[in-house]
Amino acid sequence: MPRSNRFALAPLILSLLVVSLASFPKNPYSYSPDSCNEIRSQLPLPPDIPKVQIPSLSYQPLKVFNTRANLGIGHLSPDELNSKGDWKKQVRLPIFNKPGSQPIAWIINGWFINSSKTKVTPFNSNGMVETGYESPTFIAYQIRKDGWIKFRHSEGPTGIAWTHQCLISSGTIKLSFKSWEQHFSKKSPMYFRSRVRHSLREEPSIASKRLKWVPAYRENYHFNILEIRDDWMRIEMTQPSDYCSNKQVVNATKYQGWVKWKDEKTGPWIWYNTRGC
Repeated sequence: MPRSNRFALAPLILSLLVVSLASFPKNPYSYSPDSCNEIRSQLPLPPDIPKVQIPSLSYQPLKVFNTRANLGIGHLSPDELNSKGDWKKQVRLPIFNKPGSQPIAWIINGWFINSSKTKVTPFNSNGMVETGYESPTFIAYQIRKDGWIKFRHSEGPTGIAWTHQCLISSGTIKLSFKSWEQHFSKKSPMYFRSRVRHSLREEPSIASKRLKWVPAYRENYHFNILEIRDDWMRIEMTQPSDYCSNKQVVNATKYQGWVKWKDEKTGPWIWYNTRGC
């Protein structure tokens, strides 16, 4: 084709491209403050809460160590500056069976109320994970790009449902999502949850040279996090542990290397003492 003809076709090609882009569907997973306003406006009024004092409940969050509990990708937790006392009694959270549906239940000021008001019970911490001293938080399993969050609100197979990022801050206490990567970066010392050995490797790969075994029992070691890279974590391990030890540890040695720290089935393989020594 002559060069002059190619230049003549350029405006036509550009106009077709503009039309094509204009007709291309927008990202169905994006959301904005405007869409948040729309989501909030479509939300029905929450049910009334009982006008009686909430009975005291035993505090039994999920067990983390020596279990295969799925801890997901992070947690929904309150602003630490505002989370004084039992924050569960100050939250208002609608719960959905699936994204875009009507709420099937609400957690309101310490009560769990289904939408038909046929089940009204005190909300307990049995399905939550303790991330600080007697501070349980909701486990998050998935966050979609359109803002919908899959999370655990109570124990058992029926305790997993959905809520939305636009709706987790409607109570006195405002919640936000924090990934385990964000959370763990401020925690130490750390341990593996299971009583099995783990490989401390030279590089972040299962094909890399094993430098040492991380002991199966957390009483014999602890580690601090130096770097996180996807499923791998560079750590500094102290062995034997001189943290919370009743005996003076004279010959504690420090080792640095990489360990795999999570998978899709159980989430993080690691945890920490939430109650000190």
